[in-house]
Amino acid sequence: MSQDQLAARVGVSRKWMGEFEAGQPGAQLRLVLSVLDALGLTLALGPREASASTAEGTSDLDALLDDYQRG
Repeated sequence: MSQDQLAARVGVSRKWMGEFEAGQPGAQLRLVLSVLDALGLTLALGPREASASTAEGTSDLDALLDDYQRG
């Protein structure tokens, strides 16, 4: 899916989508969740573990976004 197509699905500009992919600060949580929804992804949140690994059943959002950017 192209940035233009995803932006249209989410209801944001292609510029916003590019800035979001580049990790620009200031993305509204509502729009971030809309992006995840448009991609058919879910986000599971849980308590932060003392270790660096993620809890079972949760996803590291940075890793998720990195995977998405790689296509």
